[in-house]
Formats: sequence, C-alpha cells, structure tokens
Amino acid sequence: PSPLHTTTIVEKCTLKLVDEYKHMLCQATEPLSTFLEYIT
Repeated sequence: PSPLHTTTIVEKCTLKLVDEYKHMLCQATEPLSTFLEYIT
C-alpha cells in the first residue's frame, strides 16, 4: 500500500471537522446557531 502522508491526514481531519461543524450548526438552537453562523 502507498505510504500515508501527513497532508492526507490533515485534509481528512479538516473535512471531518467541517462536516461535524455543519451538523452541529443544523442541530443548534438560538442563540448558539446565530453565534456559529457569525464565526464562520
């Protein structure tokens, strides 16, 4: 198998973080949802 590069790990972790953030934003209620939209 090909070696696992650190850039691949960073990319996958970033995608997972973004996906979890979007999920959290969809589940949040006010005032948290407004704050989460503000910081993005």
